Amino acid sequence: MEIQRPAVFKLLQMKTAEVFQAAKQGDAVASRILDTSLNYLGICVANMIAIFDPEMVIIGGGVSKGGDIVFNKIKEVVNTICFKAMAESCKIITAALGTDDAGVMGAVALAVIESK
Repeated sequence: MEIQRPAVFKLLQMKTAEVFQAAKQGDAVASRILDTSLNYLGICVANMIAIFDPEMVIIGGGVSKGGDIVFNKIKEVVNTICFKAMAESCKIITAALGTDDAGVMGAVALAVIESK
C-alpha cells in the first residue's frame, strides 16, 4: 500500500519553473509561495539599494525566468520600501548572459581574479 503524501510535499520537490507554471494555472498554494518568496526577494533587493545605492540590480538564475511576475513584484516592494529617488534611479534587470549558468560564471570569474 502506497502512503499518500500531502500536496505540499509535491510542491517542496518542484523546480522554480514548475512553481511558476502551477501559479499561472491557478494553483493557490503555488501562488502563495511565489508571492511570499518574491516579497522577501523584493525586501532583499530594497535593502541592497538602500545600503549600496547601485545604478542597477541584475537578477539571474531560475527565478529570473518568471518574467513580469518576478520583476513587477520586486519593483513593487522596492518602490514601497526605498526612498523614491533611490528606487527610481536603480534599474532592476534580467541577467544578459543567461539565467542557468549565473552561479557557474561567477565562480569562474572569481577563480580567474583570485589566480592573478
